[in-house]
Amino acid sequence: MEMTMKRGDPFFVKIDEVPKNGRTLAIELGSDWVASLLTQAYSLGGKPARAEFEIERDHDNLVVKGELEVDVSYACSRCSEEVQRTLRPKLTAIFVPAKAHSVRLEDFENDDDGLDDMYGYEGRGFSIEQPFVDALSLSLVPYPVCAEQCDGVDVAHPAAEEEVVDPRWGPLAELKKKLKR
Repeated sequence: MEMTMKRGDPFFVKIDEVPKNGRTLAIELGSDWVASLLTQAYSLGGKPARAEFEIERDHDNLVVKGELEVDVSYACSRCSEEVQRTLRPKLTAIFVPAKAHSVRLEDFENDDDGLDDMYGYEGRGFSIEQPFVDALSLSLVPYPVCAEQCDGVDVAHPAAEEEVVDPRWGPLAELKKKLKR
């Protein structure tokens, strides 16, 4: 059974069309979608961004597990070298009806050590976009580097020249010499 996607929102799902045994999906994300989430430090890389995820249904709850793949480029914040990287943030999210009074997380299988993100929804069709936005946003560090061991820009220090002392400080220098004896 093919899941219905709303025109313009590749993350739109109708809960009644999600089979109980789940479905694996792969979608290509538009460059506008990715660019709107990038901070000033980053720009889009070469390949189109992709989202691969499994979506499973347990009654009116959906479990989404997946990964984004986004090519970015940036200038290292230490040495200014241009870097091309592929970010692969993973995500696990649970969608529950907004009016649900209680949800037992133990009912959901989870092999991640991290906590699941839980999102409420209304209606029988809704967007599962937010966990993807969150995963990408959290993978963008404010000051990206080319490598953790990057030493930064090598600044050559000029050889120390003999200091020229202002002659007006002469009497103070003489006093300093006398005090050191």
